[in-house]
Amino acid sequence: MSKYAEKYTYTPTITFPISLPLSVIITNLFQEGIWRIPYCGGRTNIASALRLARTSVFVSPFDRQDAPNYVILLTDGSANVEADQTLPEAMRLKIQGTRIILGAVGQNLDTTCMGAIASMPSDSNVLTVDSFSRLDQLQRGLLEATCDGME
Repeated sequence: MSKYAEKYTYTPTITFPISLPLSVIITNLFQEGIWRIPYCGGRTNIASALRLARTSVFVSPFDRQDAPNYVILLTDGSANVEADQTLPEAMRLKIQGTRIILGAVGQNLDTTCMGAIASMPSDSNVLTVDSFSRLDQLQRGLLEATCDGME
């Protein structure tokens, strides 16, 4: 298990300490974490993940007022649990100023729905690759999308 990972379940969990710099989190996610997540298949509850970020991460005392808020959502499919709550939860986060970047792996992805979940402009906030063998491209895209201009 990754030294940063706490647990992986069907329900969302916070798997990386939020005190780490974003570039470190992304790099460690791809170098250590993502390959060790067991693929359980079947269920995707994006609404619950977004709600967890909104109600447990971007709140006092965890939220830093001097730093932008990012949600990096990695998925291999469309929401199929609480699907009707996915867009409302995304909108709530975006209204409070959180930037949502969506990374998706697979073929036949619903990029229209992904674009609605992600922040605008969707061409720079929706990143896709067609297979897990191309995760390095997703990593580079996430680093560019989140760390461009950061010192």
